Amino acid sequence: MVGQQRTFTAAGYRPDGEEIPVDPIWSASGGTIDQQGVYTALVQGEFVITASVKGSEVVGTATVRVP
Repeated sequence: MVGQQRTFTAAGYRPDGEEIPVDPIWSASGGTIDQQGVYTALVQGEFVITASVKGSEVVGTATVRVP
């Protein structure tokens, strides 16, 4: 719902499956997201949350639906 918050997380993995720490750069196509991954819904709709890492071509996304 508009005004609610959700926290997103991101993890990185080596080719052998070992988890490695990452410092994601967050963005949102609607609403706001801070650099700790806290998303705030500002309007209704369907939006994409993106986590990227500087120097890497790997990008993760999630879809958010705000009723």
